This record gives sequence, structure tokens and C-alpha cells, in this order.
Amino acid sequence: MTNYSISIGSGKKQREELICRIQGVYRTPNMRGKQRFAKQSYRNCICAFDIETTRLSEIEQSIMYLWQFAVLLDDNEIICVYGRYWNELEELFTRIEDEHLITLIFVHNLSYEFQFLRSHIEIKPEEVFSLKPRKILRIRAGNHMQGNIEFRCSYMQTHKSLDKFLSDSGVQNQKLKEEYEEKGWYLRPRFSPGYGDFDICYQEPVVRMLNCAKTIGLTLTDSFMMTPTKSVTAVIGISTQKDRCPISGCEVCTKKDCEYRR
Repeated sequence: MTNYSISIGSGKKQREELICRIQGVYRTPNMRGKQRFAKQSYRNCICAFDIETTRLSEIEQSIMYLWQFAVLLDDNEIICVYGRYWNELEELFTRIEDEHLITLIFVHNLSYEFQFLRSHIEIKPEEVFSLKPRKILRIRAGNHMQGNIEFRCSYMQTHKSLDKFLSDSGVQNQKLKEEYEEKGWYLRPRFSPGYGDFDICYQEPVVRMLNCAKTIGLTLTDSFMMTPTKSVTAVIGISTQKDRCPISGCEVCTKKDCEYRR
């Protein structure tokens, strides 16, 4: 398993570091001579982008309340930044765009993010490649004539949810897993307040300890529901027992076409 150096942060200083590091990445190693400035030359780094949204019932419209952008550099260093405002993201896209090199950014379910991105970055209709309506595979965007920021849909390429993809890749919670196993402890599946006998009122201490209101704008209602909607908190158990949790229910059932299958 590859070991990665990971830094996560928000704010102008962290965004500036990420932008400078991407700007310092040049073509893929197999490019030589004049090919350095060929139309299809890509930066030698992997970027990923995602937004979190919520729907405001009073205006019947969804809005972005959090964005995240990460880059994997060739020295196995990952830099991740997040923010709250579109103007921060617009500046980031503008500054990482290069006249000659394409910056490749993976987005899981690009068709959804596209509905928001098109209002904040220049996208030419002829640069949108779609397999069918609302099934976007690739977008070329940016201020240069050819559009040197390329978004690709990782969901359309893998046909897996992020949870399934990470699980199949064997990297889910890998860093935590390795750290605790060195001490003789083993991770259990994540569990959220409101599951089973884990009372939903425990949302409050979790949100308070993580200072969610200040860091990501996540708050609770009087009934312990989270705002923005679709937000999730969870805990991961730690055990001295290496055995997996018992497998039952749909996981062991052989009837694959059941309409009630999870």
C-alpha cells in the first residue's frame, strides 16, 4: 500500500500553496521536445473536485455550501483545500489554467456538478461530451480558446459509488487502519447517531467537539437534524478483536433480482 503525505486546510494561505504547487507541475514525463506544447499535453498530476449542496425550500433552489479541491503530486503528496464561496473557486480555476498544458480534474457524478459549474466557469457547448442527456463524461472549460481545464466523470468511468470504489480498492480508512493495527487495535464499521439504539441526540456533542458550525457551517436544529441537509456525522468503532462484523441479510442472500435488496 502506497503511503501518502496529506495536508488539508482552508483559507487563502492553503489555496495559494495548492495553486503554486499545481502551477509548478509540467507535462507528463513521456512528453519530449516540441510535444511539450502539443494540444493534448497534460499536467503530470491528478486533481479531484467536489461540492456539497443543500436545497432551500423558501426559494425552491439548491445552493453550494462547501467545495473541496485536491491534487495528488508525483511525490505521493496530497494537498486538499476547501471553501465556502464560488469566487474562491473561480480564482483557483483561473490561476491553475495554463496556455499550453491541460489540467485534468476528476469529478464523481460530473452531470450534477455541471449544473452549478456552468455559471462560474466558461464552458463551450461543443466542448461537452455526453453519452446521453444528463450523462456527461467530459467537459473542456476555461478562458483559453481550447479550454485547458478538463473535467472527467469518475463515476461514468468506474460505474461505482465512491464508497464502493474505495472499498474495492482496499483503501477505505486505510491510513487510520494501519495506524491502529500497529497498536493492536482494529476498526469497526462506521455508525451514525440515529442508527439502532445510538440515539440521535448524540449529534450535538459530535458537532460541538468538531466545531462544525465554524469550520464548515454545519448546524443542528432543535430536533437534532443537520443543516444543510444531506450532511452526515458518524463514529468509527475500535476493537481488540480482528474478526469482521457478522455478515447477514442482503449480503448473504443469493436472490440478486429482489426488489427489496439493499
